[in-house]
Amino acid sequence: LVSGSNPSGIPTNVESWNGSSWTEIAEVNASRYNNSSAIPNNTTGMIFGGENSGFKVTTEIWDGTSWTEVGDLLTPVNNSGGAGTVTASICVGGQGPPNGAINEVVTWNGSSWTEVSNLPRSTRGCYSAGTQTSALMSGGTHPPSGYQSETTFWNGSSWAELADLATARANGGSGGNATSAIASGGYAPPAPVVTTEEWSAEAVLSTVTVS
Repeated sequence: LVSGSNPSGIPTNVESWNGSSWTEIAEVNASRYNNSSAIPNNTTGMIFGGENSGFKVTTEIWDGTSWTEVGDLLTPVNNSGGAGTVTASICVGGQGPPNGAINEVVTWNGSSWTEVSNLPRSTRGCYSAGTQTSALMSGGTHPPSGYQSETTFWNGSSWAELADLATARANGGSGGNATSAIASGGYAPPAPVVTTEEWSAEAVLSTVTVS
């Protein structure tokens, strides 16, 4: 699923990809741009935040047929990272009022948002992948320090810094999970970034013996 803005205004259009072509489907209820999302597939997903004459808290869920507005974010925000599903998602960082990067992290349980442990640093426009309890956030930008390359991992309760991106960047495409992810395109002054980076890590298994 894809939605966004164009030079003629801020539409509510949404398009779905079936593997070979795009089809326009039901529109979102609130027009905005730079919103974030948790969309595991074409039949279920959610979008949250964004901007249209100010930062937004609006959250909408897609059931495969239509969009429904549900519980608002705790803070108006755009350009945040997002991952997960319609019943268990995470919203990370972003740009909040008045106009700066934030480090706030909130999780969605299917009915409401709850604030959890903050990111180690404020960031907006980061690359995101994974689930509510196992997420990867990379890059982004934080004025005045500029574009970032740091990658951090969320285990459901805390953040840990891992290997950096090869190129500090923000506002590109991303997807995957905490052990296999992709960061594509974006921007890093003085020009857009056209390269794609892959992330891979071995899954850590834990054995617990109960007597």
